[in-house]
Amino acid sequence: MNTTTNEKSTVWRRIAIVTLLLLVLVGPNFGPLPHLLRESLSLEGSITGVLIWFWVAFLIILAVVYRMNKSTSIGEFLTSHGLGAPSGIGANIAGLILGIVWRFYSCPASFNLIQMPT
Repeated sequence: MNTTTNEKSTVWRRIAIVTLLLLVLVGPNFGPLPHLLRESLSLEGSITGVLIWFWVAFLIILAVVYRMNKSTSIGEFLTSHGLGAPSGIGANIAGLILGIVWRFYSCPASFNLIQMPT
């Protein structure tokens, strides 16, 4: 009974660590970071800064999760988390549809196939 309690507390501790890292490292990308970067950089520079910070933040989180799973090699760790895993045809079709919908939603004016004379 005691080992089950220890295992549950370990799992919840790991979830709390990753949640805290997400809030601290990724959370600012949705609020203060873009505004701070926009004050000192151009629009393109601030977008690039936010994207670079996303990569850095997620690499830090991935390294922490890997460190919590000490017993696996890097290859086993990445494979167990989906890298190189085959995806089904349904997932590929859903991704394709989502990408097309996202593109239409993000910039509908660029899909005007007939140019209207001005």
